[in-house]
Formats: sequence, C-alpha cells, structure tokens
Amino acid sequence: MIRRLIILLLIFGCVFGDTIVFEQMGNTHTYDNVKFIKAGNKKVYFTIYGKESSRNCNQIIEFTDDDGNPIDYDCSVVIDEPQIKGKTKLDNSHQHFIEAGEKLIKFRSKYYRGFTISIIGQGLLFMGAINSEKAPMIAGGVISFVGGIIMFSSFNEAGEAGKELIKAGEILKTEQESN
Repeated sequence: MIRRLIILLLIFGCVFGDTIVFEQMGNTHTYDNVKFIKAGNKKVYFTIYGKESSRNCNQIIEFTDDDGNPIDYDCSVVIDEPQIKGKTKLDNSHQHFIEAGEKLIKFRSKYYRGFTISIIGQGLLFMGAINSEKAPMIAGGVISFVGGIIMFSSFNEAGEAGKELIKAGEILKTEQESN
C-alpha cells in the first residue's frame, strides 16, 4: 500500500509545482510546473523543463507555490557569482536585446498614439478654419500640440533601446576578446 502511494507521489508530484506569470514584450505568459530557486540581482531564478531560467523582477506579475500562495522573494539581494572560465556572458546579453525590443515596441505604440492625437487635432483645426470658428481652431491646435509632445517624448524609449543594444554589444565584444 505504501509502496503504491510512493509511486503515485513520484508520478504526480512533478505535475504540481510553482506557477510564474510574467510580462514580456507586451504579452502575459504563464508557466506552470516550475520550481523557484532564488531571487537576486534584480532577477527571479527558477527551473522549468529541467533547466534553470530567469526573468527580470520588473517583469514578474505573480509567482505562486503549488497551493496558490505567493512566493516571497527579494530581488534587491546581491548574488556574488564567481566567473567560471569559459562560461559565456551571453545569458546577460540576450536580456539586453529583449529589453531593447520591449522599449522599441513602447516607442512605436507611444509614437502612433501621439500621431493619432495630432491628426485628430489638425482635423479639428482644419474644420474650424473652414467654418471660420475660433473655438474649434484653438481646441484643434491644443490637441495637435499635445499629440506632438507625446510623439516627441516617445523618442526617449528609442534612446533607451539604443543604450540596451550598446550594453549587449559590449558584453558580446568582451566575450569575443576573452576567447
């Protein structure tokens, strides 16, 4: 009897695990049957499909244990990992590429939003000019100006994406030079 129970626990024990919900590139992802390992260096580390993986803490929406209770972790902990000779830093560079992609997606979204608002304002301004009405012209001008400011501020995201790409390139260059 106990022998059968142990076999059942071994078979079904791996089916029930922790669950992580995170956002990446504007999409929400849920991974079940993961195992929390540690948190630190602004990342959460876990095992999935038998391999260690990690996500930035700012991407994590929810991390729960097999009972649905939130897992407590502290991302501000500094983990001192000794550098193993021959081990690449590519796992760091790929994260910079992902962050750059996310920032470029934010740039596009914000720019399109500003452009749309600006076009609406210009349409209102044009309609006011055709009808010789001052109020729609002023409102259209203000709305168009706000849209322009939104478009202008979106370029910050593109600049941040560029910085992330430079960081990734520096990591790859350092790795190339050391090999």
